Amino acid sequence: MNLIFDFDGTICDNFDTVFILATEFLQKEGRTIISANEVRRKGAKKLISESGIPKYKIPKLLLLARKKIAEQIPNLKLFKTLPKVIIKLSKKHKLGIITSNSVENVTTFLKNHKLLKYFSFIHSEIDLFGKGKKLKKVISRFSLLPEETIYIGDETRDIEAAKYAKIKSVAVIWGYESEKSLKGQNPDYIAEKPKDLLKMFNLTS
Repeated sequence: MNLIFDFDGTICDNFDTVFILATEFLQKEGRTIISANEVRRKGAKKLISESGIPKYKIPKLLLLARKKIAEQIPNLKLFKTLPKVIIKLSKKHKLGIITSNSVENVTTFLKNHKLLKYFSFIHSEIDLFGKGKKLKKVISRFSLLPEETIYIGDETRDIEAAKYAKIKSVAVIWGYESEKSLKGQNPDYIAEKPKDLLKMFNLTS
């Protein structure tokens, strides 16, 4: 199988860093400040829509996020038990990453945790809400069969992207959005902890 991972919130535990940045951005824009629980409950797509922030400002926010994350890379961690899971998955499956973060940030993070060699590709694009198109582009670029490809992410927009690309999805509940929100989008699979991925793909923990 081809297992394509989201990065922020799925592999990298950087919610706190991104939340602080988003709060600072909202303050500068004179918008209503939100709580961490509200972010997890509603998700990025709905919150941005409700905030009234013009779409043309979103790329600037993402570029600021990349810069902030780059500064914090040495302090950012993987989710517990995920390294062993990634290593085991890579022995039987082709692993890749699609992200709105930068290739440099992702590469540095994976190198720091000695995991870079287990991923076949890292695809980066700045569009926050165009993951479906990015998935289709990657599937075509690397000649992946849709029926043998699964997207693994922590947000409702990841599930929507998988449906757009006509591939199956795994929603992980250790990331940015709540279990209730994720289940509401009807993903093909739900992973409550990293080791669940091994069971899904017939590997022992």
